[in-house]
Amino acid sequence: MSLVFTRINDAIHFTKEYYYPDRIKDYLLWFARGEYEGTYLHKWDEFVLKVHQYMEDEILQTVFTANNITKVLMFEELRRWITEDWRFKDVNENYFWKWAIEHNDKLHEDLKISVAEQETTFLANPNLKKYGQNEEYEIEVKNYFAMLMPGSSLLNYKRKVFNRWFYCIEDTPEYIEYFFIPKYIAMVRKVVNSFKSIVNRHLALHDAGKYQTAHEITITQAANFEIEQPKLLHQLPESEPKKLQANLTGEQLLYLFKKFFELGIIEPESQKEVCEFISNNFYANSKGKSQTNISADRLTKIWNTLDAKIAGDWKDKFIALMNEAIKDNPLNLKGNK
Repeated sequence: MSLVFTRINDAIHFTKEYYYPDRIKDYLLWFARGEYEGTYLHKWDEFVLKVHQYMEDEILQTVFTANNITKVLMFEELRRWITEDWRFKDVNENYFWKWAIEHNDKLHEDLKISVAEQETTFLANPNLKKYGQNEEYEIEVKNYFAMLMPGSSLLNYKRKVFNRWFYCIEDTPEYIEYFFIPKYIAMVRKVVNSFKSIVNRHLALHDAGKYQTAHEITITQAANFEIEQPKLLHQLPESEPKKLQANLTGEQLLYLFKKFFELGIIEPESQKEVCEFISNNFYANSKGKSQTNISADRLTKIWNTLDAKIAGDWKDKFIALMNEAIKDNPLNLKGNK
């Protein structure tokens, strides 16, 4: 026999979420931007506290409507969470500091590797020494879209660029600012204490016998019953959500979704939403290195300055896609617009 306490399980899981790496990162980045108040995270905190109240409603409902076996199982399960699970016993401040330091260290190591690779490419540019520092010159840009449209009057064009003798680091990662960690710890403590105060209040009444009916039952007698663990009800990831591995760079993905946006194929509310979607759902393949995280902030910065070479990267892919569409539709049928 399995017992399910849905609202209690919700309260446990939503409280545990504050220890998930992605959740910690989101809060600390929003704190650093000064944009926490009024955001979905602020509303989420209010919602979690309401879920704790819903948990208390379920506790009282069980007390006044269920038999003693059910009540004993419910209270012993709640006791186990607040006395044995490290996330509920107390707020472990070292956990958050350790996570932030390791997160920043990894970002810095990835940055050093990326800078070394990009600097090598920069120094290999034949125009580097051909022109002086800040000297302006023209490059020819091929219009690959003209190849897809027979009879098009669109031609290649020239673009002016400035020669730079020094490599500039543009891809700056979003480091966690340690200044805001105490603020996050205080918020986690508020949420955890909200959960514990409700549980402790009703556990005290239970232990004092205030919730027992005429027929007493012991923990030993209840041992033949099984309570369904919360983790089986609401499976939430303990690690970062799974992303799709793309055999493309972040710039190539941005170009594709930017065209979707401009052609009305997708209808996001803003450019920023497009960049965040790419960052949250894809790994890039940079210099042959897979599972490379993509910075949404960097994509937003380069939205209007994408190199024309990126369009060139899509030439063969667009042609292959068009050929597949022709092959799949030999009768040239038209779908609904």
